[in-house]
Amino acid sequence: MQDGLNKSVLDMLVAMEFAAYRQRWAAGIEVEYDKDGKTVAPFKAGVEHLWIANDPSAKFGDFEAAQLEQFLKVKDGFRVDIASVTGTPLHYLLQNTGGFPSGESLKKAETRFLAKVRDRQTSFGQVWADVMEFALRIEGRKTARLITEWEDPAPMSEREVLENILLKKQIGLPVEQALLEAGYGEADVKEMVKNLGVE
Repeated sequence: MQDGLNKSVLDMLVAMEFAAYRQRWAAGIEVEYDKDGKTVAPFKAGVEHLWIANDPSAKFGDFEAAQLEQFLKVKDGFRVDIASVTGTPLHYLLQNTGGFPSGESLKKAETRFLAKVRDRQTSFGQVWADVMEFALRIEGRKTARLITEWEDPAPMSEREVLENILLKKQIGLPVEQALLEAGYGEADVKEMVKNLGVE
C-alpha cells in the first residue's frame, strides 16, 4: 500500500508536469520542414505569442488540462487503507477531514495505535538496552545493567494527572505517596507532610 501511495503521488507529479498545462492545437495549416526533413513547429506556445494562419480554413483549439482531483482521491484512498491496516488514527494521515474530533474521540481513535506502540516499546526496549551495553563494551567501558525507559505514548495533561491522584487519595492513597506521584521531591514531600501534620 505504501508503494501504491508513492506511485499515486509520482503519477500526480508527472501529470502536473506534462498534462496540467493546457495544450493548443492547429489544423489546416502548411507545415514546413528543415534541411533534415524534420517538421518545424509552426507556432511557439506562450502568453506573449499570437498564432496566426494565412489559410482561412485553418482551425485552432485546445485540449482540456488534466484533472488532478482523481489523483488526490487515489492518494487519500491509499492513506485510508494504510490507516486501517496499521491501526494509525486516520486524523494522523488525513489532516483536512472536516471538523477536528473531540478529545474523547481522539482517545478512542488512538486506542489501537497506542496499544501497538506500547507493545513495540516492550519488545524493543531490552533490545536497545543490549545494543547500548554492547556499544559501551566495544568502547572498553564497564557497564551496569541498562534499562530502556520510554516516554508514555499517551501523556496526560497536568490536570488529568492531578485528578487521577485525587481519585487515588479518595480510595486510600497516603498523602506522602500522592505528593510523590504529583512530582514533588522526597525532601519537599517530607517538609509538606510535616507542615500539614498528616501521615
